[in-house]
Order: sequence, then C-alpha cells, then structure tokens
Amino acid sequence: MSNEQNISLDALRACMPEDHALAAMMAVLREGHPLAVAYSGGKDSSVLTNLALAAALAVKGEGHRALVIVSHADVGAVENPEIRSLVRSELKCMARFAAEKGLQLRVRIAHPAQFDSFAVRVIGGRALPAFPDSRRDCTSSWKREPSEKALRALSREVAREGWAEPVLMTGVRRDESTVRAGFIARRKEESTRLWTDKEGRLRLSPLLDWTSDDVWGYLGLCRQGAIEAYSSFDEVMRVYQDAGGSSCVIVADAEMQANAKPCASRFGCWACTAVREDRSLRQMIESDPARYGYMRPLAALRDFIAHTQYDWSRRQYVGRTIHNGFITIAADTYSPAMLADLLRYALSAQKATGIEIVSAAQLIAIDARWSLYALAPPFSALRIDRKSVV
Repeated sequence: MSNEQNISLDALRACMPEDHALAAMMAVLREGHPLAVAYSGGKDSSVLTNLALAAALAVKGEGHRALVIVSHADVGAVENPEIRSLVRSELKCMARFAAEKGLQLRVRIAHPAQFDSFAVRVIGGRALPAFPDSRRDCTSSWKREPSEKALRALSREVAREGWAEPVLMTGVRRDESTVRAGFIARRKEESTRLWTDKEGRLRLSPLLDWTSDDVWGYLGLCRQGAIEAYSSFDEVMRVYQDAGGSSCVIVADAEMQANAKPCASRFGCWACTAVREDRSLRQMIESDPARYGYMRPLAALRDFIAHTQYDWSRRQYVGRTIHNGFITIAADTYSPAMLADLLRYALSAQKATGIEIVSAAQLIAIDARWSLYALAPPFSALRIDRKSVV
C-alpha cells in the first residue's frame, strides 16, 4: 500500500465516530458488565460486534476482565438460506478471533418453540401467515420472545459467575427511518450512556448517531486492514450487493432500505408475506441465477401464499374469541384442503432445494394437530410426506 493510500485511510478513520462508541463500551466493561450484542448478520450488527470485541481487547490490555456475548435469533428454515449461511460463517470467524486474542466470547443462538415455527403454525393450521393488513405476530414468536428468554437465562448464568448485569446492545440507528427515530425518542435511548428499557434491562445504543455511510466506511476500513476485525466482511458486502441489485454496496443498501420489510428486517424470511413482493430475494435470484437459482422454489411457494390471500375458498369459517358473550365467526384459518396443498408444496420445495422446510418432528406435530382438530384423518400428513418422497 502506498503512502498516499495510508494517508487517505488515516484521514477516513479520523472522521469515523468509532471513538465515542468504543469509549462507552469500555466504560461498561470496566464496571464488570458483560456486553451482549444482538447479532443478525447485517451491516449494523457486524459493526457493533467488531466494536464490542475491540473494546474487550482494549480493556483486557488494561488488566480488566471482559466478557462479550453474541446473541442471534435463528428463525429456522424460513430464513433466507444465504443469510443463515452468512451468519454461521461469521460466528465461526468471531470465535476464531476471540480464541486468538484470548477474549471471553459466548455465543447464544435462540430458536422459536416448535409450536410457533412456520411449519406447525401455518401448515399445521394454527394461524394464518402475516399478511400486509394483519398483525406481525411472527416477529415476536420467532425472534423477540426466544431472544428474551435466552437473555434471561444468560443473565442468571453470568450472575452466578460474579459478573454484573449484562448490557444489551443493538445496531439501531436514528437515521434508519423517521418511524425508527420516533421510537428511539420515546424510549429515551442514549448513544454513550446506559439507559433502561421497559423490561428493566440495561441497554446501550452505540451506533445511534451513526449514518449509513459511517457504517459502510467502518466496514471498508476493516476490509482494508486499517481496523483490526474478526472478519473481512466480504460476504456481508456480497449479500447486500446481490440483494440490492448493484455492484456498489451503498447504492444496493439504499435500494433495500427503500423496500424494507414491515418487520424492519432488510432481508427477512423467504416465507414473509407481510409485503406483496419480496424484492431482495427475487433480486438475488435474478442477479446470479447460477448461484442463487436454487431458491426459486422458495420464492414460488412464498408468492403462492401471498397471491391467495383473498381466495376465500381456501379458508374455513371458525369462531375462536368470545367478547361480551358473543363470538365472531370469521375466515381466519386455512381450510383442510389448503393446508394439505401447503404441505405438498413445502415438501416439494424441500426436495428441490435440499433445505429442510418441514422437519420430521414438525411433520409429526402437523399430523397431530390436524387429527386433534378434525382437519384430516390420522396420519394424513405422514401419507403426504410419503407420496412426496416416492
């Protein structure tokens, strides 16, 4: 690298807001609090994780002990398979980096309860998918609740070891959207000081005042070796570029931001029907059919669910809620025929892609639920599975 390149990198790093974030994290670590990072695999949580490891390394150099916890919510087979692969790879990079540097790192992966999984919840006939004009219960069931449960268990674990209460950090930024900025203001979030959420947990939001350019600038410096990092972040940038349809990762990210899903996940689940069209998934497939073409059956299944939202012949009318002595009869569940079709299509997509959409345990749970609620004779789901394999 030439002297001019070194100077330009140093000048760019001087403009980064990382010093304030590192100082805040180091102060928390010095007081004996573990840093708990909510990691999704996206650009913001990647920056946050690297900053947390850098802060731990600095505090360790001062003679203090430091613990970093990385928490990830794995929603299962409905997650974009490229993102699942990315997350697994990056978690291994974190573990390797921590081992090399002698840092204490614990990774916790939270999973939704089987009863709440997509296969049992939707194909089992318990609930409809999340449509644009309905509630986003899946976000709570698949991500928030499992993560909170894992964090509560972790807090008890570290308390027994003599650590102070973990401080939870997310990669939330004020400039992501006007709505997000409003939530931040109401929660009275702080970027350099601890704050307490409604559950009573200690929180820190180090990236609160970072811009998107700051985030990509930081990752770019890591990629160039100007900032020590657990990863080159090549795969993070590749996924954003391909999902956004541009060779420029910043332009691609801006395009994805404009079409972000209602659950605020830039990539989200391939089965998400909370939007009419999943542009990030389609864009990945179209950008490189040789690499991403295997996901076409997933996109087709997702589109089938979305496009049949108002096909009332695929629903059944039931009443489940009593209010003031009255019960509402509504088409708020799928008909037995639709559930059978969904299982056939899911198993076909599973066979075509090699991605386990319905596990053996979930298949049994589906069959049990169909039988329990007289949606189908016993072992109907198992017979559908047998036929799909033959």
